Amino acid sequence: MKHLKIVRSIAFIIIAIVAFIFSSKIDDMNDGGYVSSSVYGGDAYTGIQNASAETGCNVYKGNQIIQKGFKYTFILIGLGFLVVGLTPTLQPKNGEENNIKENTTIEA
Repeated sequence: MKHLKIVRSIAFIIIAIVAFIFSSKIDDMNDGGYVSSSVYGGDAYTGIQNASAETGCNVYKGNQIIQKGFKYTFILIGLGFLVVGLTPTLQPKNGEENNIKENTTIEA
């Protein structure tokens, strides 16, 4: 039973490390860039190009929001697995007593 807890703790810590690696790799992804608007002399191409440039900028901004959301989600998942993995190592072992005395009286 003790070995099962150790294996489980190690597995959770490894999952936490993988989640932290994924969160750092999300920042390394190339998410494109802004698209510039142009003027072609008042014809229909100007309106089409400016509409597509605005759409491209909106997609870029949306992509940045989604990347940040996934990054912070992976960080929170990693922290959760890290806490669950480290909890058995922080619990007092059998035979160890707490430093708190049960029959402590306070006199005024």
